[in-house]
Amino acid sequence: MKLVLFDIDSTLIQSGGAAGLALELAFQDKFNSQDKWFTFSFHGLTDLAIIRRIFREKLDRDPQGDEVEDIVSRYAEHLKHTLVGVQNYKVLPFVLETLKVLTACKDTVMGLATGNLEKTGRYKLAQGNLNEYFPFGGFADDSEDRAELTKKGVEKGIKYIGKIPDEIFVIGDTIYDVRAGKAAGAKVIGVATGPVSVDVLLNEGADFAFENMKGCYHLLTADARP
Repeated sequence: MKLVLFDIDSTLIQSGGAAGLALELAFQDKFNSQDKWFTFSFHGLTDLAIIRRIFREKLDRDPQGDEVEDIVSRYAEHLKHTLVGVQNYKVLPFVLETLKVLTACKDTVMGLATGNLEKTGRYKLAQGNLNEYFPFGGFADDSEDRAELTKKGVEKGIKYIGKIPDEIFVIGDTIYDVRAGKAAGAKVIGVATGPVSVDVLLNEGADFAFENMKGCYHLLTADARP
């Protein structure tokens, strides 16, 4: 039995800037300011870590009271609309082919290990009709720390399967996915469809790394394809 956990952004899909715009609008609404609220890369960070960093860098303080929850609520509401209007949203190459074959493979179960909050991550997947492939996952709701949420995804997978799988794989596009997957005791497959190259992913400790999901397709579906 194989358990395969996927990251979302730049691994399964690219949101075409919809998420960044939605978070920008959330902060603009909250603080009644049209300023630019963030100037750093989101890659590999959890949603909650991103929000806290914006507070620190823009307001020079940590969020207080229910400010994080308020931003999350505003962000989710905006994301529903920005995803619909975005022109560059796409499901990445060989993702659908891989998911369809793995779904048909009786000895493989798929889930998520993502820095997205579950609600907003599900919104992103829904735009590409991908939610049906992932009945569970580790999300930022589980932990602000990526390694911990990945471990939670593994725990949910074990519970879903009903036993410890023979192999556990984590697939992602950043060094943070690699570190989290290794911390969770998984084999890590890197895909260079995000901010870093195959060489960087391998140097970080990925067991395998490919230019895109095509390599994962051949690696994971070799026993499932006719």
